[in-house]
Amino acid sequence: MLVLLHGAGSDEMQLFGMADEIDDRWLVVGIRAPIAQAKGAFVWYRVSPFDISRVNETDVLTGAERLTRTLQDALAAWRADPAQVFLLGVDQGATMALNLFLMYPALVSGVAAFAGATWDSMRYAATDRPALKGKPLFLAYGAHDTVIPLQVARQARKFFLEYEMDVTYREYHGVTHSLQRRVWSDMLVWTAERMERTQRRRRRVRLQARLGYVTLRVRNLERSMLFYQRFLGLRLVERVGRAYVFLSGSGRHHDLALFHAGTDALDQPSGTIGVSEMAFEVPDQRVFAQVYRKLEEARLPVKAIDRLIAWELRFSDPDGNRVVVYCDNRDLPGAADLWQGRDLPLPREKIFSALSEGDV
Repeated sequence: MLVLLHGAGSDEMQLFGMADEIDDRWLVVGIRAPIAQAKGAFVWYRVSPFDISRVNETDVLTGAERLTRTLQDALAAWRADPAQVFLLGVDQGATMALNLFLMYPALVSGVAAFAGATWDSMRYAATDRPALKGKPLFLAYGAHDTVIPLQVARQARKFFLEYEMDVTYREYHGVTHSLQRRVWSDMLVWTAERMERTQRRRRRVRLQARLGYVTLRVRNLERSMLFYQRFLGLRLVERVGRAYVFLSGSGRHHDLALFHAGTDALDQPSGTIGVSEMAFEVPDQRVFAQVYRKLEEARLPVKAIDRLIAWELRFSDPDGNRVVVYCDNRDLPGAADLWQGRDLPLPREKIFSALSEGDV
């Protein structure tokens, strides 16, 4: 949602007059300032008739609260994405956008402001300083503005950099306090770029794995099971014939799997007694598919298996150690509760069906 905040002495139609350049992906909302001066002329706050730099701060705070409620109502009414709320303000509208940004950084994704004013007491509006860190802000000022001289504009830039915001600052030669097309175009390009960045971040699947279980090949299955039950307090979850025992010390199906390798199994070579494989759990099928795609792109041999209770990928690291990546599917419809010793092939089409369009 792109919210347009007009300047003093105008109304919400001021910026709609240049709406032909606005990216059509935006839901565009124009809001009228609350204080009427004359027919078709509204202001966000009053200023001293003797010094326009002296503003009525009560008007600013009251206006910011009203603006907040209006934004919340608009989000609900049009079911807009709350993570994509950008304010674009001019003159007093820019000042209001900057104040609202400081007061409610969680509500606003970014601000593009032309000829916005700042003053020292605005610092008191920033009650959540950590939430402002990294927030995108576009500050534009006319190099020949007599209302907000460049010295004041540069102080505004310094002011917002103190909050570690992602500030884009531009001075426009030949521009006064009036909005010109080239400034407007730059503001729209900037907001569209920030919208796209936010969308890319949300599409990106975060890879985050944790150690899931360890499989040990043992000579005597019963003896090893009793050992881990006695000394580690692991509980028996499942037995599959005389070959496998699954033990758990957590809420997972198992943390340790014991495989009967036979009483005559050798210690050497590698792959007999000792650790058989390392397994890492990922949170869901979507991330599982992302891992599979990365392995495929790297042309690493990988075997995909449907265990009925989980999906598994099996491959080797550069040293030949066996690695498993899996996601637990037992909470999904149609999944089994126990392994039961049955496996199915896992086609790549089924894996990739877990990805959403645009996942990277």
